Amino acid sequence: MTNRGGRPKLHGIDEYFRPASEEGFTLSRVVCKLCSKTMAKHTSKQLRHLHTQCTAYRQLHEVIPSRQPLINTKLDSVSKASKDALDRQAAVAVFTSGKPYSLYEEPETLKLFQMLNSAYKPPDRNRVASFLDPVYLDYQQRVKALLDEAPHLNVIFDASDDISSNRIINISIEIPSSVAFYWTTIDTKDHDHTALTTLSLIKPSLLEIFGHDFSRLNAICTDTCSTMRKLHREMKALPEFSHCLYILCDSHGLQLLIKDIVESKRWMPIFGKVTFLIAFFNKAKLQLSRLRIHQQECYGQRKAFITAAITRWGTQLAAVKSVFDNKDALRAFARDSVILNGMKQVIVKEEEQVTQPSLPQVISYINDLEFWANLEMLFKVLQPIGHAQANSERDRAGLGEVIPRWLSIQASWDALEEAGQDPLINYQELKALRKQRFDVQTDDIHYMAFALDPATTDPKHHLLTTDIVRRAHNFLEDNTNAEEYGNIFREFCQFRAREGNLFGPGSRIYRAASEGTPHHQHRIDEQTEAARDMSMRGESTEVAQPSRFGPDVTCFALRHHNLNGGVQSMLKGEIEGGMDRKHLGSKKQQTNLVKRKDPTKPEGPGEPVDAGNTAELAESEGQRDDAEEPRYEVEEIISHRIKNKTEVELEARWNGCSKPTYVDERTIQEDYPLVLYTYWELRGGREEATGINLFHVFQIRRWKVKDEKLQLLVQWVGYPPKDSTWELAWRVEKFATEMHGAYLKTHRAARSVWEKEESKTRI
Repeated sequence: MTNRGGRPKLHGIDEYFRPASEEGFTLSRVVCKLCSKTMAKHTSKQLRHLHTQCTAYRQLHEVIPSRQPLINTKLDSVSKASKDALDRQAAVAVFTSGKPYSLYEEPETLKLFQMLNSAYKPPDRNRVASFLDPVYLDYQQRVKALLDEAPHLNVIFDASDDISSNRIINISIEIPSSVAFYWTTIDTKDHDHTALTTLSLIKPSLLEIFGHDFSRLNAICTDTCSTMRKLHREMKALPEFSHCLYILCDSHGLQLLIKDIVESKRWMPIFGKVTFLIAFFNKAKLQLSRLRIHQQECYGQRKAFITAAITRWGTQLAAVKSVFDNKDALRAFARDSVILNGMKQVIVKEEEQVTQPSLPQVISYINDLEFWANLEMLFKVLQPIGHAQANSERDRAGLGEVIPRWLSIQASWDALEEAGQDPLINYQELKALRKQRFDVQTDDIHYMAFALDPATTDPKHHLLTTDIVRRAHNFLEDNTNAEEYGNIFREFCQFRAREGNLFGPGSRIYRAASEGTPHHQHRIDEQTEAARDMSMRGESTEVAQPSRFGPDVTCFALRHHNLNGGVQSMLKGEIEGGMDRKHLGSKKQQTNLVKRKDPTKPEGPGEPVDAGNTAELAESEGQRDDAEEPRYEVEEIISHRIKNKTEVELEARWNGCSKPTYVDERTIQEDYPLVLYTYWELRGGREEATGINLFHVFQIRRWKVKDEKLQLLVQWVGYPPKDSTWELAWRVEKFATEMHGAYLKTHRAARSVWEKEESKTRI
């Protein structure tokens, strides 16, 4: 075979040798550059020297093996299925943590993955983005499965703008007493956020969750704006949503109370100075750096300023606190010679040109001692609201905490006023602002939830007033039908009195205390589903013994209802068969409303009233049972308010009770008529003070016959007996049917005249 050429076998040997001196030698000689050994120039000998004798060469080069080694190790590899699973999990980690899609493209991140598994290459940004839709759909299906298993669901939605100024509605779903899930975001585009439009926008999302069966929709929660309130009314009028409860966000209501305070005439200048100081240091970077030097000297650390935003809950209080906490550093800043000398400079540095004109104003605010005194007072005013707002935002916060939360704010202000340390605070203005916002924020459902808190059944509990129990009863009336009402109201009274198998000692509601504990001192175990659902369902719980009603329920019944024998009969043991709501004389009762005749006009000259045809009420004030007397005596009537256009509620202060409550006028007239009549007389008369010319029947005093027609002497609610007027019996029967029938039942002669008159009318 001919030599086809190529590189010689011993190519490269000569580079390790150099020519040597040839004196005395006939052959050419070379010297090893590595070990300096001299030898005859011979390629084979030179190669042998390097491989066998030259240690330096062997250390420099590993000896090439004579043959290729066997591959006896397994190469690292990742299957396609494993890589897809790893990529998907990597994408989920990015989505849930909010990290950028390019997270795995960073060199250090890649190095980490190579160290963990050299065969796996993490996904790039495009690969991560490709998993977004399938991951979202998978999570949505998993959430939907959980929602489908829940017996009831609450829907929460709110309209707002995102960071790109898109008008959106966010919808979240909550499983009661469990977790909440974000569901979807609706881009409302150019649609107006009116009540009906909002309903049309959210209804498709509700259909996704509930289908066409909305029976599992328990409650809808929104903010407190007028649009959402109208939306509640519109949805309540629809058959598919008529069963739902409509809740206002308490955190939002508390935020509006903060807004009312900081925008009031008293506190707006103070809060304006706070925002001015914060805005100045946010813009003046050089001055902020100088302030931080003083912060290090005063506190040993930096302290940040919090910018207030009305849509960010709690930031107003945080802004006030951040300025107040920096008081020492700010005052040190204001007396710094560098700052003071800088204010005198004519030539201003470029970075200070924008903020330099505001610096004298900032210094004047900081040096104003009155500003710091007012700032401290504002902080004391807002702090109770901040605590209440934080409580409203915690997990598992319930409706039963809303009323105590708002009352705790007033209690904190009352304690502050009692301490007398801040006389410049207008506590009456604060009370008016809180009450105005509280009345808007709370509905009957809040009062019912509060009344269903087992802690409030303790007779020593001071927050649960009879007015609160009355509002709770209103909730029962509005959310139950006639068939359910009797059972539910009976259970409610048993719960308030801690009676029966369900609510008595040893029941699921209360855990029995140590032996010998009095009945009214049982410790509270927990508020079970039975108590929470009592107002929602008509299920009756049988009891082994007749009910005894606690003093708070008795007071509630006597003070806040048109009794007409209803609750009084209940207290006498006539409730075994259940009650119809009409016995309570509520707003749904047949009203005793007529146009009152002018009492100054005589019925006719010399008109006789036969003693045999005249009768008084059978029961006098002195014949009432002692058990039905109220717990408290009315000290005075403070004010009044109009209810349902024709009714009046009076704000009464009670002996032995620190806080006044609103009581319906009929109850006051039954128990304390002279107090009521005096109140109206001092105000020029009831009609003059209220402007109401339609009146409710209080009682029927006498009867007579005139022109073969039965007439009844009617005393009106809010008016003394001297203002009673004679009315035709048929008119009284039309507007006060029950009272008319009860009167005739006890007056046989009058009933006989009435029956004759009725027979003639039929003919």
